[in-house]
Amino acid sequence: SLVESIADMFEDASFDEDATPTRGLICIARPVALRRCITNLVQNAVTYGKKAHIGVRRSGDTITLTIRDEGPGIPQAKLDQVFASFVRLEQSRNRET
Repeated sequence: SLVESIADMFEDASFDEDATPTRGLICIARPVALRRCITNLVQNAVTYGKKAHIGVRRSGDTITLTIRDEGPGIPQAKLDQVFASFVRLEQSRNRET
């Protein structure tokens, strides 16, 4: 339900056709932090990759959330860099502009 409500906020977000029906899946987490995390991922996919394709799958006790977009992706050389705090790859959003 949480993922569905977030997807509803974005016109360019949709669920994969083969996605598991999300009703009844329960994830033990901090709800505000989880909502913020998923919202940020979907918003980034829509902003930088044009569309967000969302998949939710269950395998035993594991729930996998997949968010794909149609953007160019992160250059291989910068993959490690993006996981550092406060790093932005998009150069137009920095302190000098």
